[in-house]
Amino acid sequence: VKMASTIKWMPFLILGVRITTMQNIELPDTLEVIAKKAFNHCHNLEYSVIPDSVEDIGYNALYGMYSLKELVIPERLYYNIDNMGLH
Repeated sequence: VKMASTIKWMPFLILGVRITTMQNIELPDTLEVIAKKAFNHCHNLEYSVIPDSVEDIGYNALYGMYSLKELVIPERLYYNIDNMGLH
């Protein structure tokens, strides 16, 4: 799935449980915020890259991504990794 290049903010539960078959997502370089629970329970998501443009990843934004094999996150956001909901 490729998101529009003009998006700056990914709202709460934009993807949610309705997109359970998605295996990867391409986030645009314009994205600045991933809100809480934005990827909540995207069970089949295996790969994604959080672009360097992202300044904040909300609480439990990545919760329930049980199939995740690789997620690239800007190093400056590592301090917040416990709040992202990764398992």
